[in-house]
Amino acid sequence: MIVYHIDRNNTLKEGLEIQLKLLNNSNNFFVQTLFPDGLSMHGLHYVDETLQHNQGNLAEYYSLEYEYELVRRIYFSKLPSRFQSFFALRNLDQIKQWNDVFSNQDIVWEVEIENSFFIERDSNLLRPTLTKEESNNNEILHFSPNNSFYYSYLYWNGARTETPRAELLIPLNQQSIKIKGIVGTVDSI
Repeated sequence: MIVYHIDRNNTLKEGLEIQLKLLNNSNNFFVQTLFPDGLSMHGLHYVDETLQHNQGNLAEYYSLEYEYELVRRIYFSKLPSRFQSFFALRNLDQIKQWNDVFSNQDIVWEVEIENSFFIERDSNLLRPTLTKEESNNNEILHFSPNNSFYYSYLYWNGARTETPRAELLIPLNQQSIKIKGIVGTVDSI
C-alpha cells in the first residue's frame, strides 16, 4: 500500500527502509523497560533528554507523549505505540490539513508499507495539558490531569474532532516500510 510522509527533518532518502532503532548502552529506564526492541525516529526524539528544539524546550509536548503512551498501555494495549510508529497520510489531499504544522518547503515522500496494518487517529486530539504562562517575568506551569486523561483516551479510542487532522500510525515492529520517492514539497501539492 502507498501512503505519504512529510519529512520535516530532511532525513529520508529514496530506497531507505525504515526500522526501529535500538538505543545501545542506554541508561534510560523508560526505554529499557517499555521498548526493548527499539524506537522509531519519533520515539527517539522524545526520549533524548538532551535534545534541543528549534522553538525551545517544549516540555508540554514531551509530557503529552508520555501521558498518551501510558493511557495506551493501560486501556488500548493492542494498538501501536506512537514511540514505535512511522507517521503518514493516507492520501495527498490530507496534506492541506497540516499546513499550520509543516513548512511549505518540507518534502513529501511516497512510502510503501508492507502489509497495510496501521491505525488512523485525529491528531487534533493531541492537546498539551501542561501549559506555560508568563506572569510578572515568572513562568507558571499549569497541568490538568483530568484533561490529560480525557484527550488521550479520546485519541486512542478513535474519536474525531469537528475538524479532524488525520494521521496514520504504522507500527515499525510489525512490518517493513520503504521510502519510494519524492512527490514534491508541501507547497507544491
